[in-house]
Amino acid sequence: MSIPVTELEQREGELDEAREVITYCAGPACRAARDAAIMLAADGFRAKAYEGGIEEWKAAGLPTE
Repeated sequence: MSIPVTELEQREGELDEAREVITYCAGPACRAARDAAIMLAADGFRAKAYEGGIEEWKAAGLPTE
């Protein structure tokens, strides 16, 4: 699921609090994934930033929504 960090606060209700949330960016130089994980964790989510970027994630065959 793609939610820009600028929309995250308004769209948190779309996320399942029972599941771990993995945030991502375009690549390792982007800070948005880290910022999003921090924001989500502060609101009680189990969140981690994936530092490799979405293209690396997809290349590894990992799931997306």
